[in-house]
Amino acid sequence: MSSNLTNETGDQVLAGRSLVIVLREKTTDNDQRQVCDESTQRQRDNSSAVTLRHHPRQLQSQRNGWDIFNDFVGENKDCYWNPHLEESIRNLQYIGYLHPTTLLVGGRDIYIDTVRGAWTRRVLRPPKGFHIVRVGK
Repeated sequence: MSSNLTNETGDQVLAGRSLVIVLREKTTDNDQRQVCDESTQRQRDNSSAVTLRHHPRQLQSQRNGWDIFNDFVGENKDCYWNPHLEESIRNLQYIGYLHPTTLLVGGRDIYIDTVRGAWTRRVLRPPKGFHIVRVGK
């Protein structure tokens, strides 16, 4: 059973199990084509002016961990055929985010085991704009 403890500074610390969800951003042909088009345009343009453009992947990377976690929960919270997975997803706790694409989540042992089991059966859906690379302790 998982419980919350308080450290010496009064912050709550998750005692129990946590899960690492490693993601990879999706790339599309349009993203790659845009990079090539921008590169070609810069080569043709001999001016010294610098134009700031954000590549779609850069914008995706600028999303914070909380938003990505909420997208992950949103993609997996409605699982009518597996009520245990639905309950587990709804009860996951956001612990943190390691840039560029790793979520840290926690919860009771049963919830963590259910999410890991869903990953092994390939029924866990990634947040929008990502692929799930691996799920582990």
